[in-house]
Amino acid sequence: MIFKMESRKNILYLTLKKEFFDQIKKGEKSSEYREFKTYWIKRLMNDDGSFKQFDFVDFRNGYHKNAPEFRIEFLEIEIIKKKTGYFRTEKFFEIKLGKIIK
Repeated sequence: MIFKMESRKNILYLTLKKEFFDQIKKGEKSSEYREFKTYWIKRLMNDDGSFKQFDFVDFRNGYHKNAPEFRIEFLEIEIIKKKTGYFRTEKFFEIKLGKIIK
């Protein structure tokens, strides 16, 4: 008997507020942003400075065990700079999203 092994998928798990959860689910928002801080650097980057690769992003609306959730294709991560004041620029991770899977 031959068993077909499905390769393990790399999934990025993110929790969102309802407003952003609904925007992504409706297709109104195609990227999610995270601050360029130590916590997100460790979650999104490898030790050599390259970006981790994911197959999907699983979004949840809140932390309740029955919170709504969906899976979406992961496309890529970029670091972007955004002007947040007259003399201030901050860096963010932009997580680009594809089609909703489930």
